[in-house]
Amino acid sequence: MLELIEFIKCRIAIFANILPMYQVLLIIYLSAPVIIITYYQNKHPQFQPIIFAIILLLVWLFQMALWYKGYNIYYKS
Repeated sequence: MLELIEFIKCRIAIFANILPMYQVLLIIYLSAPVIIITYYQNKHPQFQPIIFAIILLLVWLFQMALWYKGYNIYYKS
């Protein structure tokens, strides 16, 4: 049983080292508003889809500005 746990931990470590974690976090970070806005759009279909598209674009621009600032702070200092 201990060998199985060690094997699983080893596989997780290998998988974590292969994946660039910052890209995974960026994808999750950018996809969260899509899920929320899509859910809201499905709940309230009376609103025009262009409104949701503009809101999503503005949220993404804001998120990318925050990500860029955090990236510069982390890697430049």
